[in-house]
Amino acid sequence: QRAQPPRFQVVPYAELRFIQQIGEGGFGKVFYGHHRGVPVAIKVAAVKAGCEAPANLVAEFTREVTTMSSIPPCPYVLRLVAACTDPPALVTEYCARGSLYSLLHNPSASPMPMKQLMNIWL
Repeated sequence: QRAQPPRFQVVPYAELRFIQQIGEGGFGKVFYGHHRGVPVAIKVAAVKAGCEAPANLVAEFTREVTTMSSIPPCPYVLRLVAACTDPPALVTEYCARGSLYSLLHNPSASPMPMKQLMNIWL
């Protein structure tokens, strides 16, 4: 059986256009931006360009890229669009309404129709 080509590209960091920070976590910061004119979310590791990333961060980044790139297309899972290696960054499709977690747990978020909730649940 032949190996499947990756469903994402490794791109230079300079190719990404950052517009606004939209989140922050243990891995680093998440930005809304554009990649080749397409709206994307850019998750950047907390490492400065040109500096060597700690081994545990590299392992986590590699695991996330491997996992995301192996998931078949699904409307309920973020698609990995691209990745950068220096600094480590993941480029995913952008979801304007935020994460599923925030949508379900934020009382001020507009409610989802029951049919959509059931499709996600199933």
